[in-house]
Amino acid sequence: MIQHETSCPMEVSGRDQAADDLRWLRENPDCLHRTRELCAAERETLRTMGAPRKALRGMTVRVSRYGVSSRMLRVYYGDQLVTASVHFPPGAAQ
Repeated sequence: MIQHETSCPMEVSGRDQAADDLRWLRENPDCLHRTRELCAAERETLRTMGAPRKALRGMTVRVSRYGVSSRMLRVYYGDQLVTASVHFPPGAAQ
C-alpha cells in the first residue's frame, strides 16, 4: 500500500496486496520484479493525491526486490516512472 492515513479503510486491501506481492516474490526467487495492475487501495490513494482517473487506467506497478530494500514502489504509466513509498518493511522479501 502507498502510505495513507492509518485510520483509512483502504489500508486493509493494501495489506492484502502487500502480502500477495511478498508471497509472489518468495515463490518466484529467480524473478527480480513483478509487474501488475494497481490494486484498489493504490488506485484510490493515487486518486486522492491528484492523479486523473484517465491516467490511472494505464498504470501498472513494478514491485522489485530492489524496491523492497530501497523502500520504493515503482508505478509506471506508459514509459513514465513515478516512485512512491513501498508497502513492505525493509528486507521483507529477501
